[in-house]
Amino acid sequence: MTEPLLAQEDLPGEGEIVPETQSEAEVDAALERLAEGNENVAAVPARIAERKAPRAAVANQVTSLDFRTDGPISRIVIGFQSRPAYRETRNDQVKQIVYLFENTETPQRLQRAYDTTEFSSPIALFTMLQMPQGGPPQSKLIVQLREGKVPTVSMSDRGMTITFPSSDYKVEPRAATSDSESPMGGEENIYASGKTFNGKPIQRLEIKNSDIQDVLRLIAKTSGYNIVVGDDVQGKVGTLSLENVPWDQAFTLVLQSKKLGYVRHGNVLRVGTLSSLKAEKEEALANELSRIKVEQLRTLLVPISYAKAADLAPRGKSLLTDRGAIEVDTRTNTIIVKDIDKVVTRVQKLFAALDTQPPRVSISAKIVEMLSSFTRTIGFSHIGLSQNFSGVNLTESIDIKVAGNSTTTISAPNFANLQTIFQMGELENKVKILANPSVSVTANQQATVNQSVSFFIPTAEIAGGVVITTLKQVTANLSLDVTPVVAGDGSISMTVNIKNEIPRGPLTEKTIDTRSVSTNVLIENGDTAVIGGVFNNTFSTAKEGVPFLMRVPILGFFFSGNSIEDTRNEIYVFLTAKILNPEESFKRTF
Repeated sequence: MTEPLLAQEDLPGEGEIVPETQSEAEVDAALERLAEGNENVAAVPARIAERKAPRAAVANQVTSLDFRTDGPISRIVIGFQSRPAYRETRNDQVKQIVYLFENTETPQRLQRAYDTTEFSSPIALFTMLQMPQGGPPQSKLIVQLREGKVPTVSMSDRGMTITFPSSDYKVEPRAATSDSESPMGGEENIYASGKTFNGKPIQRLEIKNSDIQDVLRLIAKTSGYNIVVGDDVQGKVGTLSLENVPWDQAFTLVLQSKKLGYVRHGNVLRVGTLSSLKAEKEEALANELSRIKVEQLRTLLVPISYAKAADLAPRGKSLLTDRGAIEVDTRTNTIIVKDIDKVVTRVQKLFAALDTQPPRVSISAKIVEMLSSFTRTIGFSHIGLSQNFSGVNLTESIDIKVAGNSTTTISAPNFANLQTIFQMGELENKVKILANPSVSVTANQQATVNQSVSFFIPTAEIAGGVVITTLKQVTANLSLDVTPVVAGDGSISMTVNIKNEIPRGPLTEKTIDTRSVSTNVLIENGDTAVIGGVFNNTFSTAKEGVPFLMRVPILGFFFSGNSIEDTRNEIYVFLTAKILNPEESFKRTF
């Protein structure tokens, strides 16, 4: 019995994935059976060759990034398009673990910091970053720990899970949980314009002359939230007819019709009048201010490594309370913060995020100048003629000189004595000048490198009828002046001034040729850009000889000389910039 063949529409098409239940060998075998049993399928051998051909390596990509807790266990779950390759680095001194994923790209929406301080977990915060481009793409996951726990890593074909054991750190529960730091929790302004609604739609809601509290409870059943209605919420809803409307929009419409508001605490909605909610908020704020006034102050020393403490200290003053203060110890480059515990922690995080190692940039400029000149001279010159015109006797002697000139003498004793010099020669010069000034500088700082050559030129001056010869000093400079600014994505913006002065000619007639360029340029890390160029070509011809005779055909060649001169000058300016410490300068510490 013949085995069933694959239908032609079952062949894997472009971009399709073969199900995991079939191995590569099984699929190839099925394709070969199809080729043997169906002569009309001409694409099968090509399809087999295409499947067996090696595929080009494509960068992996992060598809998801989640934080999950299962009781005391904490997990960071990362999704990939394929099995990732990574390197792990631990720093026990700063309680930090870094995972570097090779040949991996992270979309912009996942490149951020994830704060997990609200959980009883050994993880305080983790950050996903995309390293600046300078080779194969690399993604970095930085995990900041509260305590030195050792995680376990499990891999799959499309993901990676980092599991941390239970933590000894316990988070103190808050009196109210909300998205805002107000003691009242998440009070939302339902009267603001442009509000969007994403709740579950209510298929149909018909209400006429119903009590407001009953209407709110009916909507709350659809929402899945618990609802608490204050005693001051009273009245009736006249007529309400809605169809396929999100429940939160219906809820907002009912509140607006009665000048009401609500506060959300977790999955509980508390409804009240605007005046009562405002009075509660003001009272809670007053209580919070009173608590801050009596709370014990805490003093913290924040050492600054890469910035000046005096420049960084003003950034944290806006976060202080009325009782707080910031001082600077310039000797140890330390900031002293004194305030309540919550504010001190916030200021410490701010300084840690700002005190990063500044990028160091290596900048190299190449000035390439190519001079090419060609000169050709051919013909007769220096013609002499005597007064004898009788009898002709021709003799010839040729004297070839090293310079390429030949002399031919034609003598006629009874007719004339004619002497000419025949010139024929070529001169080709090629000169290549390369200047390569380089400098390394910290971002946002100006750097200058200069090389000078000094020489003295004699000059004559007349003083009192006497000629006095003095020496004048002249300097030729090769300089590079640059200020780089490094962007967050690793690109480098530079303000560049390059000057190259070249002395030419003999000492008594010395001149200086200047090549300079001033520009602003933006390039990627490690790239080279052509920031300037000049091309100059001069072509000239000349002809000299005896008037009238030099224009006679054939004979005129012996009474004339021709010269050709072709000069080319090409100048190019290249600029290369590279960040020397990309990992340190783009690392975020929180």
